[in-house]
Amino acid sequence: MNLRKLFQHFLICGLVLIAGGLVLSPSSAKAADTVDPYQTYTYNEMVRDIKALKKKYPALISYKVIGKSEWGNDIYAVSLGTGKAEIFINGSHHAREWLTTNLNMYMIDQYAQAYYGNKSIGGYNVKSTLSKTKIWFVPMVNPDGVTLQQEGLNAFPQSYHDDLLQMNYWSRDFTRWKANGKGVDLNRQYNADWANIKNNTGHPSWKNYKGEAPHTADEAKTIVNFTHEIDPEVAVAYHSAGKILFWNFHQSGSRYDRDHQFAKKIGSMTGYRLIYPGPNPSGGGYTDWFISKFKRPGITVEIGNYPGERHLPIYEFGPTWQQNKAVGLYAAKKGYDLYYAKHKDDPIEVTVEIDGKKQDFDQSAILENGRTLVPLRGVFEQLGADIKWEQSTETVYITKGDKKISLKVGSKTAYINGKKVTLDVASKMISYRTMVPLRFVTEALGAKVYWDSSTLTASIETPVEEEPTPDPEYLEVGNKKYRIVTVIIDGKEQEYDTPAISIDYRTMIPIRGSLDQLGAEFSWNQEKQQATVTTEDKTIVLTIGSKTAVVNGEEVELDVPAQEINGRTLVPLRFLSETLNTEDIKWDSETYTVTITTKTEPAATSEPETEPTNEETKEPTEQKEETDQNVEESKEEQPTTDPSNTEEKPETDPSNTEEKPETDESGTPSDQNAEEKPEGEKSKEEQPAEGEPEDGEPTEEQPKDEDPKEEQPEDPSKDGTNTEETPADKNPSETKDAA
Repeated sequence: MNLRKLFQHFLICGLVLIAGGLVLSPSSAKAADTVDPYQTYTYNEMVRDIKALKKKYPALISYKVIGKSEWGNDIYAVSLGTGKAEIFINGSHHAREWLTTNLNMYMIDQYAQAYYGNKSIGGYNVKSTLSKTKIWFVPMVNPDGVTLQQEGLNAFPQSYHDDLLQMNYWSRDFTRWKANGKGVDLNRQYNADWANIKNNTGHPSWKNYKGEAPHTADEAKTIVNFTHEIDPEVAVAYHSAGKILFWNFHQSGSRYDRDHQFAKKIGSMTGYRLIYPGPNPSGGGYTDWFISKFKRPGITVEIGNYPGERHLPIYEFGPTWQQNKAVGLYAAKKGYDLYYAKHKDDPIEVTVEIDGKKQDFDQSAILENGRTLVPLRGVFEQLGADIKWEQSTETVYITKGDKKISLKVGSKTAYINGKKVTLDVASKMISYRTMVPLRFVTEALGAKVYWDSSTLTASIETPVEEEPTPDPEYLEVGNKKYRIVTVIIDGKEQEYDTPAISIDYRTMIPIRGSLDQLGAEFSWNQEKQQATVTTEDKTIVLTIGSKTAVVNGEEVELDVPAQEINGRTLVPLRFLSETLNTEDIKWDSETYTVTITTKTEPAATSEPETEPTNEETKEPTEQKEETDQNVEESKEEQPTTDPSNTEEKPETDPSNTEEKPETDESGTPSDQNAEEKPEGEKSKEEQPAEGEPEDGEPTEEQPKDEDPKEEQPEDPSKDGTNTEETPADKNPSETKDAA
C-alpha cells in the first residue's frame, strides 16, 4: 500500500514537471535569444540586455548614454548595422506603454541573429539591409515614468511621495501613469504647434501636462539633441494602444504623397489603420516635430488592443511581434533609398579583405560610379609586390617576381611586362593615394577577386601556383570579339544559343533564356525593337540601342544599352538582377563566371490574409470618418479608471474636465460602434487630433509606400539584390494614444 502511494506521488510530480515545461514563456524555447520580451520588462533588465547584446555582437551593435532623465537615470541609445544611412526607432515615451520597450529590444536581438545567420525577416535580407544602414534605437525614453508605473512609490524618495500622489490625484495605484517622473507628458513636449495642444491639464499630472515650454523636460531635450546628432532619414515612434498609425502633420504635395505611401505600406504589413487628421491636429508629439523640422517621413505606431488606462497585457506581445517584425527593416530600406537619392554621386566606402583578413588602409577603398577603386600601394604590398613612385611623370612601377607593371595616374592604360592593358576606368589620386579599379588587381597579379554586394565587401585571394587554366572563349560579332561569360542560376549552368558576354566590362545576359529561372515572361515587338519582361509586380520595357528602360512606367538609366546580337536581346546583368527576384550574385573574375541565387523564401506575412470586410475596404475616406470620430472622442475622453480600484471602474476626477464618452449596454464607448457617415459629412470637431491616440497624444507623419527598387552601387559583377515586403490585413479598433 505504501509503495502504491509512493508510486502515485512520483507520477503526479512527473506530470506537474512536464506540464510546467509546456507552459514556459515562448522565449524559453529559444536559447539563442538574449532578450525575453514575455515579462514585465524593467529599466534594469533593459540595461543588462543592452550590454549583453553588445558583448555578443560587437561588430554589429554599439550603445551609448545620450542623456539623463529628470531623476538621473541614464538614457541609452543602441545602434544596429554598419551603413551610413541612419534611421531612428524609439519606445516608452509614455510610462504605461513599456511593452514598446520589449518590442524595441527584441527587434535588436532578432535582427542581429538574422544578420549572422544570413536569414531574411518578412522578405527582407537582414544582412544586406544592415550593411547599408544603421538603425538607432532608444528603447526607453522615459525610464523614471516606467519605473513608477511598474514599481510604485517605493522606487522614489519618501520626500517626493506626496508630490507624486497629488499628481496621481491621491491614488496609490500608478498603473495608469503616462508622464515622466515630474508629471510632464513627454509626447506633448516637442515644438510642433505646441501652443495649441488640446486638453492640457495646466499643472503636473499623471497625463496630458505639456510642461511650461517645449523641450524643457530632460528626456525631451535629450531626444531632440540626439535626433539632430544622427540626422535620421526616417523616424518611428512606438506607442500603445489601438493598432493605428499617425503619420500626417501638415505635409502637402509630394511630401504628403511620399509619406502617405510609406504609412500605407506599414499599414499593410501590420494590419494597423491609418489616421487621417483634420486641418488642425493637436501637435507636440515627437513625430509631429520630426516631420515638420526635418521634412522627412515619421510615423507613430500604436501597438495592441486598447486595454483602458493601463499597460498592455504581456500576451499582446506575441501577435504584436508578428505584426511589426519587419517594420524596422522596411523603415531602414526607405531610409537607405532617401539617403542614396541625396548621395548617389558620393563615393561609398568598401570593405577589403585579403586572404580572409580585413584590411585597414589609410585611404579606404570606395565605390564610385559603379566601380570599386582600391588603394594601389595598400593592396599590392599586401600581395607581396614592390612599389615605386616617379613624381615627375606621376607613374607607379610595380614589381613582383617576373612581372613588371607600370601605370600612370589619370590614365586608363597600364603595361604588364610591356603588354598594353586597358582599365575600365582611369586610375586617380585621392588623398595622395593612387586608386585603381579592383579588376586591375586580377589583371596585374592574377589574384582572385570576389565581390559581395550585400555587404559591399571585396575579397582578394593571393594567387597560388595552379595548373594553367583553359584559354578564354570569345564570341565574334563582325570584326569584334567579346569574352564569353558563364552564367549559373541556382546551381545550374545555363545554356544559351547566344552566350552571355562581357562588353566594356559589363556582363550582358541573353534575357529570353534566363527568364524562366528568374520568374518572368518575355514578349518582343519587332516594329518598335522592344523587349517586354513581365513579372507579378513589374513590367519592364527595353529598347534595342537605348540606355533607357521603363520599369512600371518610370524611366531607369542603364549603364550600357540593350543590344541585339545574333537575333537575341542582351541586357546588363546588373539591371536585370536589380529589377527581378534575385537574392545574391557573385562574380569570379578568373573564370568569368557569374553565380546567381534567386529568392526562394516567400515574403513572410504577419498574419494570414483575410477577405476584407466592407468597412475595411472603405479606407481612406469612409474608414477615416469612423476613425476620426473615435479618435476625437476617445483621444482625450477615454474612461478614466481608478488605479486603486481593481475593478477599474470609471473614475470621477474633480480636476479632470474631460467628458466621458457615452457607452452602450456592453460598456464600450459608443463612438466605437458609431455608423460611418458618407464622405464629406464629418464636422471639424470629429477630426482626430494627430498624435493623440487613446487619450490624446501627438503623432507623426508617414512616408511613401512606393517600395522603390533599392539602388545599389554597381560592382565588378554588376550585381544587385532585391528584397520583398509582406503585408498583413487587419482592422484595429482603437484610436490614437500616440504617445
